[in-house]
Amino acid sequence: MMNSITWLTQKDMAKRLGVCVNTFKTYYRPKYPPNAQRGNKVYWTLENAQRIEQEINDTTVS
Repeated sequence: MMNSITWLTQKDMAKRLGVCVNTFKTYYRPKYPPNAQRGNKVYWTLENAQRIEQEINDTTVS
């Protein structure tokens, strides 16, 4: 049985990371490019979102 892919929008990614969309667009999007683009919308897979979130949280100073 195939697993379905869950796609997250730029707004979803910003929300997961706790930043506004403009901050995500400026600072995170160049380092973590989207997995897919349809027109002017960009998407990341849930798997990549979790990896990105973990990577950012590991480098954040408490």
